[in-house]
Amino acid sequence: GGDLHGQGTVQNAFRTYVSADSTVNADALTNGNGGKVVVWADDVTRYYGSISARGGAQSGDGGFVEVSGERLLDFHGKADLSAPNGANGTLLLDPANIEISTNAAANQTGFAPPGDQTEAFGDDAAANTVLNVAAGTGSFAGVAAGTTIELQATNDINVINDFNIATSTGVANVSLVLRAGNNINVGTTANATITASGTGTLTLSADDNTANGAGNVNIGGAATVGGLVTANQAISITAANVVIDPTQAGTTVNAGAGDVTLKPSTAVAVDVGTAAAGAFIVDNAEIGKITSTGTITIGDGALASTMVVQGVSAGAKNISLATAGTINDNAANTAVTLTTGTLTLDAASTIGNTTTFNVDV
Repeated sequence: GGDLHGQGTVQNAFRTYVSADSTVNADALTNGNGGKVVVWADDVTRYYGSISARGGAQSGDGGFVEVSGERLLDFHGKADLSAPNGANGTLLLDPANIEISTNAAANQTGFAPPGDQTEAFGDDAAANTVLNVAAGTGSFAGVAAGTTIELQATNDINVINDFNIATSTGVANVSLVLRAGNNINVGTTANATITASGTGTLTLSADDNTANGAGNVNIGGAATVGGLVTANQAISITAANVVIDPTQAGTTVNAGAGDVTLKPSTAVAVDVGTAAAGAFIVDNAEIGKITSTGTITIGDGALASTMVVQGVSAGAKNISLATAGTINDNAANTAVTLTTGTLTLDAASTIGNTTTFNVDV
């Protein structure tokens, strides 16, 4: 139905339907990488089939698969992007809005493939793509072990129920990438935690498609628990701002021994600790919600942000502050207090707007 993201010279389909008995194979044989497969529609894609883009038996990486509907995606099929002797491939799902929940996957009323396909290409006024997290029967049941799932939404991604990736896929070592043009909300309206197992990592990027400063990653709410959890693997968050609501005790960003990275999507002012005037703020309450015996990096060494650091209570955590701009403290206040943790400052310009950068250990 088209090429990657519906771009390029390939003619786009308006609506695309892939039946449950359909199979697409782009496997390498002995040596080589799996191929690229794109299932696209400018309006609605309904995908129930199977795609295989495996790496070669002796060498080669898994391929790349995109299954997308610009307005609506009903994903209820399988994708195998594994590689016996290489890196696993990537599955990209790319509708306008995504809801990850225990609600029924997005289906048109009266549409029941394969028995009734009469309405397969009918209009559907639904605004959200719903990806169901149920074990065995949900949207992710056909994902292969070691695959990276990438979900892109032009607008928002809302996670409103627990998403245990190993349970939903039935396999381990699956990584998840969420990219939204606006916000990514995890557990802001109902309790919801994303959990990755084994070598699986979590990457969340809001304000992603335009980087215009209009998309946050929001975790938890005043009355709800939100969370990101890995088994000692990395968690990376990029957004116009990251809001980890401290109200509920269960809200957490927990990477165990893995690293946690919090980056602004644009070169805005970054405030850390008790400073609170910048556009991208990581305060002490949010730092307290982060569990990592690895390194917690705040800022982006490739962006010329001005960073203000004041009254940070880091304790035993290992904090790295990074910017291509300046890192400023406040002459009247200690910038960072540590117990057994470490502090790394990485600024392309200057460190400290006074003669010293105040650190208590």
